[in-house]
Amino acid sequence: MTILILLATMQLQLPDPVGFVNDFAGVLTTADQRGMLALIEEVRQKSGGELVVVTLPDLQGRAAIAVARDIGRQWGIGAVGQAGDRARNAGVVLLLKPGARPGDGRSDIAIGTGLGAEGFITDAQAGRIRDAIGAAAVQSGSFSRGVATGVQLLAESYAREFDFELTGRVAVAPSQPRPSRRRGFPVGLVMLLFLIILASGGLGRRRRWGGGMAQYILLSMLLGGRCGGGGCGGGGVWGLRGGAAASGAAAPQGVSSMAKDKLQRAHELADKLVDALGDNLVSIILFGSAVRGGYGAGHAELNLLLIVKDASTAALRPIESAISDWVKRREPAPLIFPEQGWRASTDVFPIEVEDMREAHELLRGSDPFDGLTTTKEDLRHELEREVRGKLLQLRTEYAVAAPDGKALTRLLIDSIRTFFVLMRAVVRLVARTPERDPGMLVKQACEAASLDATAFDWVVEKISGHTVRALRPYDAVAATYVDELQKLAQFVDQLSVSTTITSAVKADNVDPDPDVSGNS
Repeated sequence: MTILILLATMQLQLPDPVGFVNDFAGVLTTADQRGMLALIEEVRQKSGGELVVVTLPDLQGRAAIAVARDIGRQWGIGAVGQAGDRARNAGVVLLLKPGARPGDGRSDIAIGTGLGAEGFITDAQAGRIRDAIGAAAVQSGSFSRGVATGVQLLAESYAREFDFELTGRVAVAPSQPRPSRRRGFPVGLVMLLFLIILASGGLGRRRRWGGGMAQYILLSMLLGGRCGGGGCGGGGVWGLRGGAAASGAAAPQGVSSMAKDKLQRAHELADKLVDALGDNLVSIILFGSAVRGGYGAGHAELNLLLIVKDASTAALRPIESAISDWVKRREPAPLIFPEQGWRASTDVFPIEVEDMREAHELLRGSDPFDGLTTTKEDLRHELEREVRGKLLQLRTEYAVAAPDGKALTRLLIDSIRTFFVLMRAVVRLVARTPERDPGMLVKQACEAASLDATAFDWVVEKISGHTVRALRPYDAVAATYVDELQKLAQFVDQLSVSTTITSAVKADNVDPDPDVSGNS
């Protein structure tokens, strides 16, 4: 325990915010700070989003993006809003740890994004902005000018996303306003809780999988965001678009004109890829929120899977321009698989394969799921790993959010979409087809795992747009929610393939086939 406490106290202690520009390293000029504040205030007034600049003299060995993420969470950067509000969690933290001078290779720059900003400030765009900051700082010999350049580019990103014009004519108060700080546990205490859970065996048994593409897909589908150069959302790394639709479905009825326009873009990109790849193309599919549902304006994300015969860098060179243009339009880069690698990957991430199978639209080429099978054994192994990991994260986030009713509300809303993915996997394990309706899906999963379905009533009603009571600090609704998900992890941990097949026969009188996809 002494070691755990020492590790916790070694974490970087963040200062209190002084405003939207926080020059703790003392490298920003008064004139540049004034210009940054004018842009930040204009963004705040016209979009509801919050952009915060922080310079720190030392990161104490921590990664800059991790510090930026912690700043976003502890300071509560980003408008809270209600579910469906485009400005909800649309916060960005621009962090600089300067070196001795620009260009000496000792500076750290990070751009952390909340979930509401991830859709229009992608990893690729964040990388370009970081490059522009560095180039401006070196060219001018001033860290201040580099940061000012970054604020300008980030403000332009908000303007494009929220469709307003940057005029530079918004008045700024003599003393800059401060972000509304979210109360929570100190970083050191959060780390202590995290380490205690690890030490107590909270991860349970797990099968070790390969990394790389599998991790990328898990982040894309389970987390619904992007981690890396742009950071994992400052408002929390949860977030999965919900709903369901049959494969091959078009845009849902009543979808906004913006969503229809974005879907049209996907077909236009598919045409460009077909022309550029020629015989190398195997399949292009659209999957995820655009097909499954919950595809609202401002949060619509077009997830594409591209399968080719040859995925070498030389073979993919003809599509680089089209992909670059696509990413510049703030859409996630397509997942690219060689055909052989795609068919050999079903044992690594069967959850994602089956989620794609159930909700996809074939845009071009042949059906990538034809003859593709996943097994219940592989599904159970991945499900155990994922539910344990997500539960570990949920516990830690709950410890931080518990004293704040609004924070608990955000946690339940954001995390349930991730657990919907895992509930669908549980339903597949008992040889049933997951329901489209969230309430029915929860009922299915709870019946299979012997959980109390009423523990999820509040959050299901909330995401369905119904009026529910406000959560209070340490609310029993949230505590029961976490406790029942703990039981879900225990159910998966104790489950074997044979018991899965037996329960499936008893429940639906189906043939005990260990193939999840139903293909032979």
